[in-house]
Amino acid sequence: MCDACPVSALEEKPALKPLPPHATLGGDDLKPLRCFLAVAEELNFTRAARRMGLSQPQLSRAVARLEGELGVELLRRTSREVALTEAGHSLRLTGAETLLALERAYAQAQHRAGESNGHVRIGWASGAAGIRSSDVFRTFTKQHPDITIELCHMPWSDQIAAVTEGRVDLQFLRSPAIPTGLRVEPLFYEDRVVAMANNHPLARRKSLKLADIRLEPLITAAVPKSWADWWNVSPRPDGGAPRYMAAVATAEEMFEHVAAGRGIAITGGAAMFFFARADVAYVPITDIDPILISLAWRSDQETAAMRAFIAVTRSVLLDRSVNPAPQAA
Repeated sequence: MCDACPVSALEEKPALKPLPPHATLGGDDLKPLRCFLAVAEELNFTRAARRMGLSQPQLSRAVARLEGELGVELLRRTSREVALTEAGHSLRLTGAETLLALERAYAQAQHRAGESNGHVRIGWASGAAGIRSSDVFRTFTKQHPDITIELCHMPWSDQIAAVTEGRVDLQFLRSPAIPTGLRVEPLFYEDRVVAMANNHPLARRKSLKLADIRLEPLITAAVPKSWADWWNVSPRPDGGAPRYMAAVATAEEMFEHVAAGRGIAITGGAAMFFFARADVAYVPITDIDPILISLAWRSDQETAAMRAFIAVTRSVLLDRSVNPAPQAA
């Protein structure tokens, strides 16, 4: 879902007001199909529900509705596993292809409307372009008052799909792998930090190394394992592997786990600004590479409004004459 907010909103805790679901094709009409495809890929209702941002009963009802409308069983459920029936296998193949084609057609129509109306959709997850995000949005609005910015908050797991499927025009990314077909503007590197409960034995350290946290349980994002391993450095230089305690869908959920002492989290330094809280400490980690933050878009969807935003973003982030807001201690 896209969230529109004033350009200054990212300077504080983001509290974005939801817009009508015009950026998602079909609304409730295609929801059962989307839910089925998520289960068909995950073969697990819990993971599929998390991916769809639904409760497990909501997801189950949506799949049951689709089976009822089609008059066939798509999934066989037991206490141990979820398996596709023959009809389910067929629908997974044809349904995914059809949905993707519809998404692309819808995105193309929206894109053309946005191009003529002076409109650009910016996808972002926690941190967006770091602590200079508000500078970027304010400067763009000042320089291009005729172009409307729509800020679309994306779950971690949906950032790349949002831009490849055309649901956003531009996406701020912290990703280890960019799919072919996307153009990328590298912006800057962000140091990684370790988030932990403020009463953790390591919380008063000035810096940490991977060896210091080798036995600590980790809270990580609900993203593909290869992505989680990249964030958390797996395998480790000593041959060890992280011990994942929980995979969460949002930054807010991550830091609740951290504050409760259920584990630590390796995250970007912008978290110290966007998620500053008294019960969470952030300690720099010095022996892993920083994260490259980029702006990504589809080259076949590029518009003058998008090019204007890219140019403003580049100029603001290269301009060091404006001091960014101080980070939390």
